[in-house]
Amino acid sequence: MACDHSIQAPELQTVRDEAQARSQRIFSSFHTLRDVLDRHETQIRKRWLKKNIEQRKRLLLNAWPGMPQDHNPHVKAYQYHLDKKHKTCHDTHHQHYAHTDSRDAYMWPSVNLEDLVMGNTLLRLINARGRHLPGQFAQMDAQSTHIGIEVGALWSPYFLLGLTSMLSPSIYEMTLPYYADTATAYGVIQPRPYTDGTRDDDLAEADGFLVGDGMNVLEIQERLLKFLYDASKAILWDINLDGQSGPVVAEPPALKGPTEGEWLSLDSLARSAPYSVPEEVRTADSLKRIKSLVSAHFEQTQERLWSLREDPAFFADLVGEFSEHQGERLPGRPRINIHDRSSAQRKYWDQTAHMMVNKCYEEAIYWYELDRQLDRIIQNLGQEGAPSKQQRADCHDAVGKIRAIMETGFLPNLRGMISIYMTCCPALRNYFCREEEPEAPAGWGIAPRPGVNFDLRSDRLMWFFLQLQLEEFCDAIGWETLSFEFEQLLRDKTERPRISALVAWQFTNLGLLGLLQNQVRMCFPRLLERTVIREREHWTEPLDSSLRAWLENVEYPMGKLARIGIPASPRIPAFPEFLDLKGMADPTSGKFAYPFNKTRTKATVQAMQKAESNLDDFWALYDGHFDKVLSRETRNVLRKLLPANRTLVRTPDWVEPSKEEEAARDSSLANAISHLRVAGFQGSDDGTSHSGSFQRANIGKAKTKTRGASKPELDEPEATEESGDINNTPVFEVKSRAYRVFRNIFYMPTPGSQPGDVSWIDFLHAMHAIGFEPTKLHGSAWSLRPCNDKLDIFGQIISIHEPHPSSKLSFWEARRFGRRLTRKYGLTGDSFVLVQQ
Repeated sequence: MACDHSIQAPELQTVRDEAQARSQRIFSSFHTLRDVLDRHETQIRKRWLKKNIEQRKRLLLNAWPGMPQDHNPHVKAYQYHLDKKHKTCHDTHHQHYAHTDSRDAYMWPSVNLEDLVMGNTLLRLINARGRHLPGQFAQMDAQSTHIGIEVGALWSPYFLLGLTSMLSPSIYEMTLPYYADTATAYGVIQPRPYTDGTRDDDLAEADGFLVGDGMNVLEIQERLLKFLYDASKAILWDINLDGQSGPVVAEPPALKGPTEGEWLSLDSLARSAPYSVPEEVRTADSLKRIKSLVSAHFEQTQERLWSLREDPAFFADLVGEFSEHQGERLPGRPRINIHDRSSAQRKYWDQTAHMMVNKCYEEAIYWYELDRQLDRIIQNLGQEGAPSKQQRADCHDAVGKIRAIMETGFLPNLRGMISIYMTCCPALRNYFCREEEPEAPAGWGIAPRPGVNFDLRSDRLMWFFLQLQLEEFCDAIGWETLSFEFEQLLRDKTERPRISALVAWQFTNLGLLGLLQNQVRMCFPRLLERTVIREREHWTEPLDSSLRAWLENVEYPMGKLARIGIPASPRIPAFPEFLDLKGMADPTSGKFAYPFNKTRTKATVQAMQKAESNLDDFWALYDGHFDKVLSRETRNVLRKLLPANRTLVRTPDWVEPSKEEEAARDSSLANAISHLRVAGFQGSDDGTSHSGSFQRANIGKAKTKTRGASKPELDEPEATEESGDINNTPVFEVKSRAYRVFRNIFYMPTPGSQPGDVSWIDFLHAMHAIGFEPTKLHGSAWSLRPCNDKLDIFGQIISIHEPHPSSKLSFWEARRFGRRLTRKYGLTGDSFVLVQQ
């Protein structure tokens, strides 16, 4: 989308003169501020920390009159811009930006009272900008201006194209070298060859900016450095800083950034980033962090696919969750009753199961490919010395494929699914209805419900949903920022219960994709130049033909899976690949009832075996159909998405215990109960009894449940194909709070025992107690990074989703996560020893 920019293209020499003048002022302010910090930084810190909030606000407003009030003022200003343009609402909170200089909000979004008055934010900003060269912040400053460029408030990156042409063999660039320490080397404008951002030396030169971006960076840094000096001078009001002299003192210890709550979060890191020194981009290390998150997320999609095959309770729960987000749940005509026992209900559950399988495989395919392409980039950048021409070409190819997946495949798909899920979710369902549409494949469509008014002033979730429908809004503020805006809804006690787990999961995907997109753009700005992408309707040949062919090959299995689930309709006959499930996936039929949490008896064992058999029959039908309608290549792609070298856990036949075994078990159980009472707890937070034993050593010789010959029981300290040598499993001494959590995660059913839910806060505390570092990601996702020497050798981080909207981890979720801990790190119930208090 091209913008009508109000800034006219000046003469080249005029721009060069302005750039050099700004560079001179930037380095003059930088050296002046550096001199102040060399002598007075400790005193600045002490005085600032003693000031209250009101004193800080007055000082900041004197140094920067009209400073915006809110965090992310550029987003708020853009929201007001769109509200006014589309007349969607009249939120007085956003109308504040009608009476302020919104250009300041677009140009300096990090300069706002909400952030700067809190804690040590201003002190960290002064230290970062006053002790590190301006070039180290150029990429970060350029990235912060994209919304202002979108609305035409700032310099357009391509404004100098008025002097040349898009078809010219050259355009102009500005160099802002990372380690430039003089004004003469900073902000130099020179021509460069232009081949649509695919220069062979792209990896070697990180300092070149399009002239418009460079001019924005110079303006940002000039005023920001002056503001920081003025603020420092106001803090040191009784000290004459003109012609200052005195001894240079050592730099004080580094300040830690703030965290919201007890644990680190990507949101807090993102809020802290503009006030810190950014890491150097274009290195393998700069991509390894995002690579570890992508790998962990792909692993979680694998685990979800595996749990759908292994766990009848999880299968039934997920089919039910998807059913709550289907259009058939909306009121309207034609009338559909999903609770009857007719063929219409069977068809509904069949379609829901097909949708679930399709979306789970689709998501895994995308993350698998993104993980592979990141691997290629890191391997090529991780070599010693400068990358060779072949390595650069390989990086370019991998970046192009990541871009193709995100911009043409995954992101549009996610945006569409989020719109559908939010429309049909219980919280917003009453705003919409089904209407008969003979031309639609299903014979009906979704429309706003007549007579229902959208109260956008009070319904923040509905307002957010409407903003998602504006493509210009989503593209302008960026997907990661959009997910952080969603985080504000998740924290709201009123809105959180209205957000379904499936919607929160989709924003996890969206936020991680946005983070990946931003990181790759920072490393390869010319390959993902934002304006180039936004202002071209089609990609240029021959690059796009090869990328499009590759993407079509990646998405081919998704299309085949979709055709398997599309039944015949009045307008469209069934595809040849269609599979009639004959109601096998109906979770309301009771065929997937799985009483794993109950004491093992002959009846419960038979019930579990029946549910497992029904689930096996479902997947036997699906896999058999795969063999019939999918090519060998497509089947191999789908097999790669499942964890390797793993067998399904199945319940063996019931064996009646002998009287001797029962007596030994009862004695062991009594000892376990006495031990737990001495430890200081007898039940869970919700009042449920926890009298069952935890470590297998306390059970005696009785085996009330094993995993069969092909798969040893997860709680046994034996080597398995999934967890390596569990005989070398580390043992952790934990206190009662953590011990209670691990008893539920690695729960073993015994007579008289009953598992309970686990508080999410207690779960995080327990994982931290054994050496995992929890970090809140986007949506409902958390990552757990092993930081204990005992765990480092076992692998990479593991991710888990916070229960939503409840704040408790259900027994079923805890059990599934326990299996993952066993498979990935070799942890079992015997890995934890209670410390006597």
